[in-house]
Amino acid sequence: MEKYNNFNLKSKHNLGDCIYWAMMALIPFIIACVSIAKSSFLLLGIYLVAFVALQILIFRFLCTHCPHYCKDSKQLPCLSLWNFKKIFKPRHGPWSLTDKIVLLVLISIICAFPIYWIFQSKLLLAIYILSGINFVVTLKKYECPRCIYFHCPNNSVPEEIRKYFLNKENIEP
Repeated sequence: MEKYNNFNLKSKHNLGDCIYWAMMALIPFIIACVSIAKSSFLLLGIYLVAFVALQILIFRFLCTHCPHYCKDSKQLPCLSLWNFKKIFKPRHGPWSLTDKIVLLVLISIICAFPIYWIFQSKLLLAIYILSGINFVVTLKKYECPRCIYFHCPNNSVPEEIRKYFLNKENIEP
């Protein structure tokens, strides 16, 4: 594991991080697409358009708060959006209640929309659920304890490391 600073926090990401997390997210996404496509290519098209639109909204409500997004650069060196162009204004600080509700609704729609078609195959359903759980557990175990976005509700960096890092790096909380 590569250390980026004295705290073992991820103060920057690399292309390998993005590829790893894309591969983790592709498993349930491909299962969803295959399940829907078996029923209708039109519905698959609707799902794909909705997926992209919802991802843009998630980008707006989630990513714009992240310290990686708030850095002074035009490109986003992020674990999920490597070199993606910043299209929204950075919003420093914690998520608002509206942000949290919108994110919960958007993620629920993305995950729940294909469930009807995935239920047609118990094996695909099991893989979809297990890969989703694996994604969340892996994120919580390997990213959340090293993330520099301390306002995130999932951040699990110990308080003393947060304070020391913010003071040492001269970063606003």
